[in-house]
Amino acid sequence: MTKKMIALTLCFVFLLSLVSAASDNTSLQLEAGEFLKDINVYRGYADGSLGLERPITRAEFAATMVRIVGPQNISKEALQAIKFTDVKSSHWAYYDISIAAASNWVKGYEVDNTYRPSGNITYGEVITILVRVLGYDAEAIGQWPTGHIDVANKLGITKHLSAEPKRVLNRGEVAILLREALFVPIK
Repeated sequence: MTKKMIALTLCFVFLLSLVSAASDNTSLQLEAGEFLKDINVYRGYADGSLGLERPITRAEFAATMVRIVGPQNISKEALQAIKFTDVKSSHWAYYDISIAAASNWVKGYEVDNTYRPSGNITYGEVITILVRVLGYDAEAIGQWPTGHIDVANKLGITKHLSAEPKRVLNRGEVAILLREALFVPIK
């Protein structure tokens, strides 16, 4: 075999492994999405799909976390004290975002006191919120979000999905992380 043939063969094998990994990830996303739908955490869209390929927004993720954990015993005053300049009381996820903020699961952007509910959520943000909800925030040592990712790795949340911290996640990828997090004991 010539060097050129070996190089082409190796490239072909590499490409096949990428396709296989992508299809494994897609089936994991589908399984996790259906699991979350079955336990009434994920809700479909008007077209009947779960929209697993769509990026998940910060508002959708806050609502999902409240569905998982349930409404917290937070006073009306504490909920009303949460005032993000871009989340009006008429916003569909106002209550969920307020609960998540009052529970210290999510933080807004201090620079302008916004939450950016329509913004897409990143891997680092999802992992940080999951670690906070599970009660392991104090174990996150070091610079954000590295400390939270390290904790999530130790807890097994990331065993089927890891990504760059700033990478936007789709609903399927978040479903994979959520399914794993559901089996982590709350501290």
